[in-house]
Amino acid sequence: ILPEVPFTILTGTCKFLPQKIKERQKSGRSIFFLDQFGYSDVRMNTIHTIFRSLERAEVVLNFAIDGLLNYLHDASAELPNN
Repeated sequence: ILPEVPFTILTGTCKFLPQKIKERQKSGRSIFFLDQFGYSDVRMNTIHTIFRSLERAEVVLNFAIDGLLNYLHDASAELPNN
């Protein structure tokens, strides 16, 4: 039997979420599920901001591999044949 752990789901932009989390939590632990569309919607600066702002943050990034594969396929088609 797992213990009941209280949690809160917050949504929004990274610009405001770290401050909201600091106001609500006591333990300093935060988990971010970043879901992006394509392969470029979550910038590294966003992840850096999370880790810089919250000492015990964890980030799970849903990476859209299909979009990346399509991009790589299209980009490789433009390369000259050797």
